[in-house]
Amino acid sequence: MSNDAQACDVISEDDNWKRSKWLTGWLWFMLIMTAFNIPVTFLMTDAIIAQNPKLSPPLIYTLIVLSVISVLSLVLIFKQKLIGVWLFAFVMTSAFLINFYSMGLVSALFGLTGAAILFFLLKKGGANSAWSRLS
Repeated sequence: MSNDAQACDVISEDDNWKRSKWLTGWLWFMLIMTAFNIPVTFLMTDAIIAQNPKLSPPLIYTLIVLSVISVLSLVLIFKQKLIGVWLFAFVMTSAFLINFYSMGLVSALFGLTGAAILFFLLKKGGANSAWSRLS
């Protein structure tokens, strides 16, 4: 990829390195959607249980806590902290297990889509990737 093409794909600076606009956009999207999901899930607990009786209130509250941890992990990834990636991996693993128990394999795997996109965007760029800049 030429320098001109790379210049079109950057948005944030840290020293001489710039984060991809795709990664920045995906992080913002995930942050907004996850933050929105927290109060909605809390307010809709009864409706969620009515739709899926396997989800008990403790499991739903666990998902809410995992969403709060997810928001924290995304903020840490924005700040280029590796601990954010590990927190996010913990959240995704826990959510996968809850989803697998309550909704089955297909839904649980579908829930990993966002994590796969995030991992791809962090690794995109090879030696100059966002992943290589995490500390």
